[in-house]
Amino acid sequence: IVLLGADVMDGQYGPAEPIMFLAWTDLMTAARKKVNLLGFSFNEHPDEKLRRAFDRLSPAVALKVRDQVSLERLQKFTSHQDIRLVADVAFGLPPDKGFAEYQGIFDWVNKERACGRTVLGLNVHAAYSFLKTDLQVDQWLSMMASVVEDVIKGQQVSFLLLPHDDRGDRSDSVCLKRIKQSVRADSAERVRG
Repeated sequence: IVLLGADVMDGQYGPAEPIMFLAWTDLMTAARKKVNLLGFSFNEHPDEKLRRAFDRLSPAVALKVRDQVSLERLQKFTSHQDIRLVADVAFGLPPDKGFAEYQGIFDWVNKERACGRTVLGLNVHAAYSFLKTDLQVDQWLSMMASVVEDVIKGQQVSFLLLPHDDRGDRSDSVCLKRIKQSVRADSAERVRG
């Protein structure tokens, strides 16, 4: 059994979903199934309510995280032993060259590279727990636009804005669009999204 943990296993969006996933893995191991909780990251401030659930996982459950920092954080957080580093499953997906904007993005990236610029992918959303009010979201997105402008001014860098999901008002696509709209005109041609 493979269960995708994605970005919820540290409790960033609340403890209920990761606790449910961990309980489900225990049920499957009790039924003598081999279980892998696959491809998740783990932030530096996990929800403390999760510690006991991780510590009590069956030794038959393999926890597989997608980056070295998450591996180290999870090893410090729990006494569970079977924690491994794996590639993010998204890297195994073939590129979708058929989507409407593919050629335009491909051409823009090549143009930026021909100008000697490094193209950085940027993804943000406003579902972080530290952003409690709309005013905080507005201020944070304004600050992100300023950071993009400062990097463009000081470096041979351009930004490709890369949304990966849709969560309503605070989704990647909404936030990235607002950042792009906030970037001053003299930097705008080096931001694509």
